[in-house]
Amino acid sequence: MSMKQSDSVIFFTKLVLGEAFQPGVAVTSYVSKDERSQIVDQVTKSIATFETDMKEESRVKYADPKALRGYVTGMVKNWFDKSKVLNGDVKHAYKNPGSRAGQGDAQLKALKTLRSQLKDEADIARVDAAIELRATQIAAEKPKATINVEALPEELRHLIAG
Repeated sequence: MSMKQSDSVIFFTKLVLGEAFQPGVAVTSYVSKDERSQIVDQVTKSIATFETDMKEESRVKYADPKALRGYVTGMVKNWFDKSKVLNGDVKHAYKNPGSRAGQGDAQLKALKTLRSQLKDEADIARVDAAIELRATQIAAEKPKATINVEALPEELRHLIAG
């Protein structure tokens, strides 16, 4: 039976650090660059040998050993941040929540690519305006959350618009 990726990162972090592992302390505060590299090596090997789970389409995408190592490097960083076992039992807070909004929109993606290729300030300004307009349209299309008025205290129900 194979391990989940998060469990694999925790297992190999504890294995590499050994006695130096400090429960309740964020690993990033004391893991060395060399130790981090060893953890990445171990997790990469574990995925390559099917000891750690990875979706088949991801295995195809990261079939090249260099690409797989790059993926695992990011994955280890991610679990160092998110795993309470490895981050000092802290709930992870994202630095820029919502910064990926609109990433799946083809028009917005095309506009951003176009912007990166322009040199003329006037053209860049026109594309920036189009990007801002499209981002506003995407935000407007997003369905609004419904509120169960009956669940609100009587003194706050008047705050519901419409």
